[in-house]
Amino acid sequence: MKLSSIVFGATMVMGVLADDYIISFRNLNTPDSVYNKVKQNVVKKFKGKILNEYTIIKGFTASIPNVDVKVLDMNLNEEDSSYPIVVEKDSTVTIAE
Repeated sequence: MKLSSIVFGATMVMGVLADDYIISFRNLNTPDSVYNKVKQNVVKKFKGKILNEYTIIKGFTASIPNVDVKVLDMNLNEEDSSYPIVVEKDSTVTIAE
């Protein structure tokens, strides 16, 4: 097995292996100010890197080193409970034939 297939869904951030997460808002009408504050927290507080931003849903993908998904979810959701955030680890999805 190649190393690249072992670490799929992970990225190097500042020389540290980081996991990729999808961070989205349940409410599509979440104000841009709330959305941007969450992105800033991911970058500054969690030393993350924004990888992609979505247009169909209100959300983005970020690579974040050394964080447990539950801790990330709790920290991001305590900012403003009026706009719940969904945090999930990014992974490969396949369709069985």
